[in-house]
Amino acid sequence: MKKQIGALWIKTYSRDGEEKQFFSGVIDLGAMGEVNIAIFSNDNKKDTKHPDYHVILSKNNAKEDTSREDAQEMKPF
Repeated sequence: MKKQIGALWIKTYSRDGEEKQFFSGVIDLGAMGEVNIAIFSNDNKKDTKHPDYHVILSKNNAKEDTSREDAQEMKPF
């Protein structure tokens, strides 16, 4: 049985006057929750050993980390 664990959307941004594309999406890690990611092409690839793409955790995940810290500070005892 196949299970979808995420989805990606193609987005665009401008850098140095040039329009570029990247993927933005979410991956479901099950019990660990969902993680927002961005995938960028490796513009500096010079060797076959270098990766074609870089996967980055999106900024929205920092918000979740903060709320976990806040929850830990609110201990009942």
